[in-house]
Amino acid sequence: MNAVCASLFSGQGRAMLAGLALGVAVVAGLLTAFPIVVRTADNTMPLVSACDFARGECQQTLPDGTEVGLRLNPARPAALRPFQVEVRVFGGKPVRVEYAVRNADGGLDQSRLERVGPGRWQGKGMLSWCGTADMAATVLVTSLGKEWRVPFAFDTESSR
Repeated sequence: MNAVCASLFSGQGRAMLAGLALGVAVVAGLLTAFPIVVRTADNTMPLVSACDFARGECQQTLPDGTEVGLRLNPARPAALRPFQVEVRVFGGKPVRVEYAVRNADGGLDQSRLERVGPGRWQGKGMLSWCGTADMAATVLVTSLGKEWRVPFAFDTESSR
């Protein structure tokens, strides 16, 4: 047995292996308990950058013909204040909406959606960072066995 293998079976080596196993178990448990934080989309659509929620719903059509619409109220949400989100999907089912700062690693907020009618889902959102920012609201949609990411650009209002 070489020195590396021998050190793994020593008292200190067993403690390191036990610590590593515990760490893996904790991470696996967290991913199982909170699967919503895991991104699993098969396909990402181009960003809808000309979106103006003040004028109403923004829309995008998936390659399979599924129509996805998103509306935020207020149109420019403020940080740390709740806002309404409405998703319209014909031909698929929305999973959730994710909010993130565009072109930055500013974290991720999410909205769970409830069905309120044929092709319509609603939820509440809240952005966890302060100030104004260029944001993307990404609707995750399941359609024909695939999960799609459908991003829409929007701006935030100052929370002052």
